[in-house]
Amino acid sequence: MIGLLAILLLAPDTADDLLARGKALLEASKPAEAAVYLDRALKLIGHQQAAAYPLYLRAKVYSGDNQVQKAAAALEESVALDPSLAEAWSDLGMARKLLLNERGAIAAFQRAVHLDADDAVAQYRLGAEYLRQDKPADALGPLQEAYRVNPEDQSTLNSLQIALRRSGKNEEAEKIKAQLAEVLRKRDQFSQDALKAVRINNEGAALQKTGDLRAALDKYREALGLYPQHVGIRVNYAVALLRLGQWTEGLTELREALNRDPGNAHIKAVLDDALAQAPVKR
Repeated sequence: MIGLLAILLLAPDTADDLLARGKALLEASKPAEAAVYLDRALKLIGHQQAAAYPLYLRAKVYSGDNQVQKAAAALEESVALDPSLAEAWSDLGMARKLLLNERGAIAAFQRAVHLDADDAVAQYRLGAEYLRQDKPADALGPLQEAYRVNPEDQSTLNSLQIALRRSGKNEEAEKIKAQLAEVLRKRDQFSQDALKAVRINNEGAALQKTGDLRAALDKYREALGLYPQHVGIRVNYAVALLRLGQWTEGLTELREALNRDPGNAHIKAVLDDALAQAPVKR
């Protein structure tokens, strides 16, 4: 996976280059900058099928700016150019919903799930719209499909239990309600663990500054156990291992950190430096 920095360094000579930069900036939560590159890409591509995907991305910028009419227009053009673009149909459904076009929203959501039955977001959107229109029996199918694909999504679980209850399936609704409570409990526990892990990691960094590297290593290990998804904590742990001469484990942890964040130039530089200094080839 190419990182944001590498993409931004590309010479934007072609529509593909411009599209790559626009998409990277959008994913980096820089929509205004993304719009510039997407507009330039669309100008180069013209009115042809290849413009469907950048139009879909451009609509996301419009939606973020609450320009729903422009978002809907871009999405209408996107699906006209490429009717197989499921995600554009799904977003078009949302735009139509905001524009109070209920029938149009349902039609777009239906098209999205027909094209990609495993799109949990599109299935949820279709089910939630049926539920909003007080059609719980129609809502059940797509909500159950959304649940099948992503059984721990809070919004899906909440809507599914409502649809089941309104359809007279109280026993099934209670089971989903219990599952929702468990998901919320796990999320709360994760948040607590994450906060605790960051605090312990900071304690490790403070110990490392005083020169007590072994105590710091213990703190990093404890923090990583609580929050294994945190790449920064894993890097701190890896570097401490390396400085204590534990090369095999340290390099393994660095590789795992890079695997979790492939576009991180800093981690790659640390790994390359460690490999160059390793006492034996790893």
